[in-house]
Amino acid sequence: MDDNNQTSGQPKPEPEECVKEQKITDHFKIMIDKARKAQKLVLIKRADDLLRWGAQEEYYFSKIFGVKGNKEVNIRKYGYNTGRRMNARFLMMDGVRRLMIIANDLTMSSFINYTGCNEFAAFVSPSKDMSYIINIGAKFEYRDGKKIQ
Repeated sequence: MDDNNQTSGQPKPEPEECVKEQKITDHFKIMIDKARKAQKLVLIKRADDLLRWGAQEEYYFSKIFGVKGNKEVNIRKYGYNTGRRMNARFLMMDGVRRLMIIANDLTMSSFINYTGCNEFAAFVSPSKDMSYIINIGAKFEYRDGKKIQ
């Protein structure tokens, strides 16, 4: 080493940084977000059909539910007859309205990831009424052994 405080060595070249950009995704969250959006679209479509109520909507209602929309049906609650009757179409409108309220109240924490379990698609514990916790299984994304896109 010289007296002038300088070294005789060569500076090392800067090391090259190897940075690879990666997209971090949470497959479960993406799947649930997709399902929630699809659910809301279907509920809006059903509400529109029940409000519009033309010949085509009446035909599909009868085909799907096996009863004409203007038929008076018994109102049941928790599996028991309430003694009240209502037009089938109006009963379905009320059901769609209530499903929309539930769907809007659900958050990501309402869904529990059991996708490692291959026994079921999804369920809510029968003993629960509020708050709705939905258990999501591996079969949630599959129908007839094929992944739903």
